[in-house]
Amino acid sequence: MRNILLKDVMTFSEIMKQTNIKSSLIPIIENVKTKGNQKAEDGSAITDKDIEKIGMEVFFTIIEAAGDAEILIYKLLDDIFEGEKSVKDMEISEVMKNLTELAKRNDLISFFKSAGQLTS
Repeated sequence: MRNILLKDVMTFSEIMKQTNIKSSLIPIIENVKTKGNQKAEDGSAITDKDIEKIGMEVFFTIIEAAGDAEILIYKLLDDIFEGEKSVKDMEISEVMKNLTELAKRNDLISFFKSAGQLTS
């Protein structure tokens, strides 16, 4: 698995356009922003459980709209995961494990917090 690159963000942008999921992702980003601020105020850190929950929310939000961008989603995840088999041939548990690792590895919590600040 590699880190997320700008080309991946562009592919994700195309997925967002094709699936029209921006309005569904904004509340998730806002929740990450709020949760991050609350954790910072009480001195605690974002936990692995927090990352997993947020990743699942994003994943299932995308899945709900995935039919409109299925090929792009496979392409994006196949490129990032760099596995020997395609995401479309993976068990869902393996995909979720990879997505959790991706979130941790790329500090997606900070990314979504920053993205949330841009929408304010």
